[in-house]
Amino acid sequence: MTIFVVFVAALAHGRAVSNPQPAPAPPPLAKHPGDVISAAVSNFALVGGVSYVWTAGSAVVTRKAGPLALAKASGLRWGKVSSGFAGGRALGQLWRKTDDKWCGVVGAIFGGAAAAGSVADMPSSIFSFVAFGLVIDTFLVPPSPSGTAGKGVGGDEKIEWRGRSADEIRADAIARDKRQRALK
Repeated sequence: MTIFVVFVAALAHGRAVSNPQPAPAPPPLAKHPGDVISAAVSNFALVGGVSYVWTAGSAVVTRKAGPLALAKASGLRWGKVSSGFAGGRALGQLWRKTDDKWCGVVGAIFGGAAAAGSVADMPSSIFSFVAFGLVIDTFLVPPSPSGTAGKGVGGDEKIEWRGRSADEIRADAIARDKRQRALK
């Protein structure tokens, strides 16, 4: 767990100090219930399938008993969690008509519910998934490059790096690039 926390912190630091890259085009928003079902089913198939193959291969190599049963259980669990996240986020997009951190919260609720081992485990699982999702959306999602400095997707406020605005960070990056080109 400690290694994971260090990794996330390093990733956040690297994002904040690296040269800003143009953001990729966002995926299309879910516009009707078919998009929600498509997102959920495709993520279940992709992540569940990869988990199945990975676990089966690992179980065969380490000579564990019942590798296909282990692979099926792992594939179903990871597929359900991924399906919950993707389908929940798409449901949030359909409901809110935008893709913001609240759509991520809806996805985290469904992903957390799918990850719970029992009904009694659901509240703690959902809380953990939502809290972690909000941390990621707050600290690791870069500010929107579209003129709305300090705003994220959908206009949500984002925490700026060390109290500096997005415009200051971009201006520093441009000045640094100009200095590096002048040295060449």
